[in-house]
Amino acid sequence: MESQPLNDSGREFDVIVYGATGFTGRLVAEYFCEHYVTENGEFLVRFALAGRSMKKLEESRQTACTRARREAYTEKIPLIAADSSDEASLAEMCRRAKVIITTVGPYLKYGEPLVKACVDSRTHYCDLVGEAPFVALTSQKYGRLAAERGVKVVHCCGFDSVPSDLSCLLLQDAALKAANAPCESVSTAVTELHGGFSGGTVASLLNLAGSKDTFDPYYLCKQALPECVSFTPSSKAYSPVRFMTHDKDFGYGAFFIMAPLNEQVVRWSNALMGFKYGKDFVYRELMSVNKGGFFSALTTSMLVYVGMLCIKFSPIRSLLFALRLLPQPGEGPSQKVLDSGFFEMRAVGRTQSKSGQNFRVSVTVGSKLGDPGYRETAKMIAETGLCMALNMDKCTKLCGVGSPSASVGSVLKDRLEKKGFYFEVDTHEEEVENNDGRDM
Repeated sequence: MESQPLNDSGREFDVIVYGATGFTGRLVAEYFCEHYVTENGEFLVRFALAGRSMKKLEESRQTACTRARREAYTEKIPLIAADSSDEASLAEMCRRAKVIITTVGPYLKYGEPLVKACVDSRTHYCDLVGEAPFVALTSQKYGRLAAERGVKVVHCCGFDSVPSDLSCLLLQDAALKAANAPCESVSTAVTELHGGFSGGTVASLLNLAGSKDTFDPYYLCKQALPECVSFTPSSKAYSPVRFMTHDKDFGYGAFFIMAPLNEQVVRWSNALMGFKYGKDFVYRELMSVNKGGFFSALTTSMLVYVGMLCIKFSPIRSLLFALRLLPQPGEGPSQKVLDSGFFEMRAVGRTQSKSGQNFRVSVTVGSKLGDPGYRETAKMIAETGLCMALNMDKCTKLCGVGSPSASVGSVLKDRLEKKGFYFEVDTHEEEVENNDGRDM
């Protein structure tokens, strides 16, 4: 629902990072210290760190400042004690900031009180949720009131699902510019990926195990749209990659574990933006094996499913924890993995102008600066929050519960690009080929 987003310059802080004592929260804190506190001690952004334990907050603040080489200014970063089980503490925290960034999950277990506090306090909100049912819950319970109060509640602001969501937005903007028509079918492939995972990720995967909502391609469109938006599933055939495929643009491809959520978020964005991509828009994601061929795709998909089964079954999971092959809550990738990680994703679509010109449009997004699920996820959620705190005039007008593309827009691309992300948009005419790929 479009309305005038609140931009309250009278708040004490631009951003509060809630959950700063957790693994990802500490990375967000480190990111703010490194990029928004200068070597001379000037704070370019007014931010604070929040969590349940003041002692752990002090430890996290010290660690973040040390790693960011800002030890001299540690005491200047405010700390706030707040607990998801204490509504009064959440309300007090929210009233002090323009935007709350939260990394406290699993969100289905801990997240709702903070959303409620943000809406009540007219404070914008962004998170890293990977649980579609939580998005549906917040939309149904708080979406209308948030929209009426000019509050943006923005979900999925990390590796799931900013690269997918933003690249599709940029692709469709390029298609509309070239042909005055959107690409009705888009495929996105992960072409490069290196990183780790944390105990929080394991907990979220366990929370979703066995949920049919995870694999319902239209779940968010059916459960998380404003009442004023009607939705009918596309009449075109939907062919998700749930094991392996051969794609005309990417060759052999395997199942990408984040695809079910990312695909839902992209379709949800389309509906939230008034079906900017078309009412028959079709979208899917895959893991490209590049030149690896059939057996590489087969092996990759089998390993993903074996890993999911191992996490799902308690005896195997307990053994993996005991052998320290799975991280416990609060644990995550090593510093080496955090620093050496990278990713690249490419979205490809086709459209046709009224004059009959056929265009192929592609958008590549990536980063070589760290683990996409943690180091760069910290960057993505931080910059999403700063879009709302510092660049609200450049954000979309959509208020209520929404996605990064629908609620924030292309200003997020501008901020991420300045912090080391790369975006490449390519549009050119091509001959039509009748080869849509084969799923297996």
